[in-house]
Amino acid sequence: MTKSVAAKSLREMTIELETLAQETFETAEEAAAWLRRPHPMLGGKAPLGCGKSSYGAQRVRDILLAIKYGNDA
Repeated sequence: MTKSVAAKSLREMTIELETLAQETFETAEEAAAWLRRPHPMLGGKAPLGCGKSSYGAQRVRDILLAIKYGNDA
């Protein structure tokens, strides 16, 4: 994978996580705060930091979907 493709993929993952967070929380500010706050299910790392790998992004998506659909994560 070239550097530009990897950067594009990282941007796409970040946009996807930000969009899902905004759909999950009531305001864009709450979504942004959640994405930057360390989370215990991510080993104390912030969701945006974990979203820099495909595995980490999937973990963040799983947590957001659990929150969105009523399973406290």
